[in-house]
Amino acid sequence: NPVRRAKPPKDIEKEARYLTDEEAQRLIAALSEAPIKWRAICLLMLYGGFRRGEVAALEWKDIDFEARTITVRHTAQFVTGMGLITKDPKSRRGQRRITLPAAAFDVLKEYKRWQNSQRLAMGDRWTDKITVKNELGKEKAQKNDRVFTAPEGGLIVPDSITRWVNHFRKKHDLPEFTPHSLRHTNVSLMLAGGTPVQVVSDRVGHSTAAVTLGVYAHMIPSVDQAAA
Repeated sequence: NPVRRAKPPKDIEKEARYLTDEEAQRLIAALSEAPIKWRAICLLMLYGGFRRGEVAALEWKDIDFEARTITVRHTAQFVTGMGLITKDPKSRRGQRRITLPAAAFDVLKEYKRWQNSQRLAMGDRWTDKITVKNELGKEKAQKNDRVFTAPEGGLIVPDSITRWVNHFRKKHDLPEFTPHSLRHTNVSLMLAGGTPVQVVSDRVGHSTAAVTLGVYAHMIPSVDQAAA
């Protein structure tokens, strides 16, 4: 095959898009006017460094309000031909328990009160039981304990988070970012604040600390200024 003699172009690594400290503060201020469900989702990703699939798969039993911890056990993903699946995180260290600031749990408490009122208002139209499909396509019916749901209590697709963020960003004239940018921002701000790399790696569920260093070597401008 003559193509084997051709040299493929080098991959151009894209830097992880993240918000600076000031941009993150603007986002938090804008979120104060957002519906409680979406405010809670965005703040969890910003404060905890969660992936959008991890947030979509969260269950109330994963949240310990007294200890202020959240345990990541699963992640949700839409697969063409299979639909929405719930699976284990992509690495063993992806299953983790992390402590979040009080502000994250304040918004979660507010959201839980709102969700309970929605459940009561929906009555028997609320989805009490859900069918969860794993990566092998095997389905299992279980009690609905999902934290974030569709209006009638059904499962949410991670792409719905991206669509809402895009609409919200444009409406409030915020810098360009995606849900994954909030995870990058969380990591960048922790590193900027002097949090040890190993701790950061454990919190966000990277397979090794080397992955964390490889992705976030650039950091944020204030760190470069401090180094100078």
